[in-house]
Amino acid sequence: MSLYRVLPGRLERIETFQLGEDKAFLFTFTADTEGYYVIGTGVPSTKLQKYTFYLKPGDHLSFIVNNTGYKLTGENTKENIAMAAWHEYILPLERSAYYPPFRQPLDEIFPLLEREPHVAKITGNKTFDESFVMFRKFDLADNAIRVLMMPRGGRQDVELPDFFKTLRVEDFAKTSDISMYPYSLLTNILWIENRITGRTSSPNPIADLMNIVKNDTIKGELFLSNLSFAREILVMDELIRLYGSYIVTDDQRTRFQELKKHIAELQAASDVGKPGSDFTYQDINGNEVSFSDFRGKIVYIDVWATWCAPCRAEIPHLKKLKEHFYGNENLVIVGISIDAPRDIQKWKDFVAKENLGGIQLHSNSQSPDHISKLYSITGIPRFLLFDREGKIISLNAPKPSSPELIPLLTRLLE
Repeated sequence: MSLYRVLPGRLERIETFQLGEDKAFLFTFTADTEGYYVIGTGVPSTKLQKYTFYLKPGDHLSFIVNNTGYKLTGENTKENIAMAAWHEYILPLERSAYYPPFRQPLDEIFPLLEREPHVAKITGNKTFDESFVMFRKFDLADNAIRVLMMPRGGRQDVELPDFFKTLRVEDFAKTSDISMYPYSLLTNILWIENRITGRTSSPNPIADLMNIVKNDTIKGELFLSNLSFAREILVMDELIRLYGSYIVTDDQRTRFQELKKHIAELQAASDVGKPGSDFTYQDINGNEVSFSDFRGKIVYIDVWATWCAPCRAEIPHLKKLKEHFYGNENLVIVGISIDAPRDIQKWKDFVAKENLGGIQLHSNSQSPDHISKLYSITGIPRFLLFDREGKIISLNAPKPSSPELIPLLTRLLE
């Protein structure tokens, strides 16, 4: 069981208590500032099995928790009595949103959104009373949207309640208040807003959100959240280039510096900047083609196989990529198949049937320069990117369906 402090855009772990046989836990700490705290299990990025409370210096909190909720016990503060009342009100919706055994059909869930709004008693703590209004708004929206996003049985053609039509990114992001709700609420609101309006969802939600949100502090939080979850240096660099200017608070600057240190460590441990390994494979017509033949051009390599379903799913996006850069002689897009030697004809037939075109090579698994051996590839599809000198830019480049790829290639070709 972990205790977290709610800070802008995230949960900060204060302490973790290992549960014993009696399942009891105790946290003793100094709440140097009043605010929201979370107690629960699992990873901090999800709301699953997380319970929110409000603590001030000197407060005591006592409760019993089960696998989907909690009950206050003993003596507690007015703020947490109000929090517990909200917890009871929202619990049926939250269970259906986050806990599979409790998921109900939509026609049974939607009436919960049409209940009389929960009205919390005024506690006399102005700071809490004002922030609690926003907390309830965010929490209700989060649980309601999550209900729609989760698969469930029963009727699916139920008309959406008017509640969902009131959810707009612009309304929720007018002030920085939403940064104190440490879950991906704005992204989810964008999803339901697109669904309601019929607007086509973009493969790049952060770009859409940045265009809608006007508050720079919230833009900074969106940027830091996406940067912290990014796994590829190229993607990280692109996010920094596009959105790094939205860092406006001291807290954001501190977190940004820590992330940049992490990126620098990743870069130091990577193969970026090292010469790519040369190879020579046969193309679809039996002609030999070498990696060194592409010197002077940006090289984007797709390592794939005909039997690989995720590889085939990228083909439409790969064709669009080729169309986008058609006629640009400074970019080479190469397909390298790792189909077994016995399936070479199958590979040739597939290339012809799908009209893949371009440079299509076959990497013989029996050859010492097999692409998988050269770059320790254990899973496909895999995309490799090299600069004009044949040096490595990325050995795990964005796939064709990634929204970052075209802007990245465009910048490299400038």
